[in-house]
Amino acid sequence: MADECTYDIYFYKFRGRAEPIRLLLEYVGAKYKNLHPIDWPSDFKSKIPFGNLPVIVEKDNKGNEFRLVNPQTIIRYIANKYKLSGSNLHETALMDTVGHSYIEAYEQFIKAWSQPNPIKKELLEKYFTNELAQFIQYHEGFLSDNKCQNFYFGEKMSYVDILCFHFMDRLLEVRRDVFVPAKCPHLWNIYENVRKNPKIQDYLFSPRRLPLSLNDRQTGRTC
Repeated sequence: MADECTYDIYFYKFRGRAEPIRLLLEYVGAKYKNLHPIDWPSDFKSKIPFGNLPVIVEKDNKGNEFRLVNPQTIIRYIANKYKLSGSNLHETALMDTVGHSYIEAYEQFIKAWSQPNPIKKELLEKYFTNELAQFIQYHEGFLSDNKCQNFYFGEKMSYVDILCFHFMDRLLEVRRDVFVPAKCPHLWNIYENVRKNPKIQDYLFSPRRLPLSLNDRQTGRTC
């Protein structure tokens, strides 16, 4: 599935917002490197598009480079390039709508998770009780109404399924009861199908996978 391009991912030394990008590249078999602040050239920060991370730099075999910023933009670019998006305009638009809901829900979680205690505990409880409960209800309804079985769209894994796995996997690290098969059978089925994919399995248990959360000495960030 992969071509001869390689990728450099510029982000901090933990999974965070760059993890769905890594999962996608692992699934398509693309070669990539994680580059952390200590690895960056001295002038790199001044060249970051719009000053945001993660940044991905695609390099082809002719030495050409293509630089992208913003997780959602990067994810959709990889999905379109490696045929993990919709089969037509309508399906792609619907897929992007579902994908955006995962990005948005993850950002809401990170906003609560990044707060100091005791505010953090209060905001997380509110998030799990309100926002996440509504999110699960919507997605379970969507999957049920569209008679989705193994994946969101047909029998082929798409980038949305990988976003689903990443989101659920991250929240399950915080609370094991937020997703259970009895309450969200369709979502759980997708989560398990992605998790059991041989390429994803290999990555999950490999040293290539970065720590879940880490205090970065340069930024003090965790996520």
